[in-house]
Amino acid sequence: TAEFSLDGEMLSGNENFCKLFGYSQHDLDQLTHTALVDPNSKDPADSKDFWSDLCSGKAKSGDFKRLGKGGKELWIHGHYAPVMDSEGEPCKVILCA
Repeated sequence: TAEFSLDGEMLSGNENFCKLFGYSQHDLDQLTHTALVDPNSKDPADSKDFWSDLCSGKAKSGDFKRLGKGGKELWIHGHYAPVMDSEGEPCKVILCA
């Protein structure tokens, strides 16, 4: 699993996430979600609308092409889930893959 702020900054990743993507915990402090996405992708799951939907509270599930450290291509089956605060507003996003 990994946690992201609503603007896509990486907040944390568990040990399995780090192993899969090839990053250390320290590396995660400098990453954003865009570092995990192929910049040449035409996949709608990699669009600005994808992240806008998450920020408005809409979860996303599916198979996603992602990039690990050094540009290593990875395919994950994942679920991006907005986490709501006490007032029902999204406050971060969790990726379970």
